[in-house]
Amino acid sequence: EAEGRSGARDDVAGSRSLQDHDVRPWDVDFLLAQAEHAAVGASDVKSYFELGLCLRGLENVLARGFGITLESVRPVEGETWHASVRKARLYRGSEALGV
Repeated sequence: EAEGRSGARDDVAGSRSLQDHDVRPWDVDFLLAQAEHAAVGASDVKSYFELGLCLRGLENVLARGFGITLESVRPVEGETWHASVRKARLYRGSEALGV
């Protein structure tokens, strides 16, 4: 944890927006504590990102941006580490790009 905190310390100390406010070395611990208190975890936001909606959004981005479509493929038994894992084949037009 000390290593992670050190990296976060460097991030806070080197932040451009904080440099504009003349952050001193003795401010870093306070700012880190404030950032940890305000941190948002995955459990806080996962209800806003329903899997089906995210996949449809990904399909739209791939189709509009790259001309790529996805086709759902049933994984072979033992191919995935969990039953909830999804598999897709990618196409550009009729050309299969991969799985």
